[in-house]
Amino acid sequence: MRIEAAFVCVVLAALPARAEGEASPEVKAFLQGWGEAMAEVESLRVRFTQTKTLRLLKKPRVSQGLTVLRGRRLHMTVTRDGEPEIELAVDAERARLYYPKRQTVEVFALDGGPPPESPFPLFSGDVAELETTHDLELRDVDGLTELVLVPRDPESKTQRVVMRFKDYRVVAVEQTTRRGDTVSIQVQEFAVNAEVTDAELELDLPADVKVVDGVRGGAR
Repeated sequence: MRIEAAFVCVVLAALPARAEGEASPEVKAFLQGWGEAMAEVESLRVRFTQTKTLRLLKKPRVSQGLTVLRGRRLHMTVTRDGEPEIELAVDAERARLYYPKRQTVEVFALDGGPPPESPFPLFSGDVAELETTHDLELRDVDGLTELVLVPRDPESKTQRVVMRFKDYRVVAVEQTTRRGDTVSIQVQEFAVNAEVTDAELELDLPADVKVVDGVRGGAR
């Protein structure tokens, strides 16, 4: 079982490739080392704090998150003030994004085109493929390895993503959108091959939840 990247804040990321430019030898070596470090990982448990700084908000919005992954299944919950803000469940066929307050779930088929964007890459094939979808820069900052990713897709809403690593494990992520909004993630726990139960991977939805096609935005 191979898990090729870190965890997610919102949904899967796989921007369309564009054959242009080439990563530096240093970036290539880091991507190879990152992939090798995660090659034997079969499960993850990640706890994090998410801070959104948006132009429409007077002050940053801070939330707590938990992501668990086993094999090709993932479940993530983000809460604020003890109340669930969003839940994500992913399996081999689909990603479901549930908004409890709106009683709406968006469903994205993973076999019919590119998945929706995420603040940072997640299990989107071999990490080496990032050099075909992003311009990449590697640098050392305060004892951490920092990977800067700039999407090549001109339609991307993301301006750039900065991922910080210690020993090939993600400790922080910052995404900036073209509108100037920022989402920052600080990782408190990154447990490799942690015990993850079937129940933790389930997305329990109310019977009257509204189901929306995540690609076209239409209800079904």
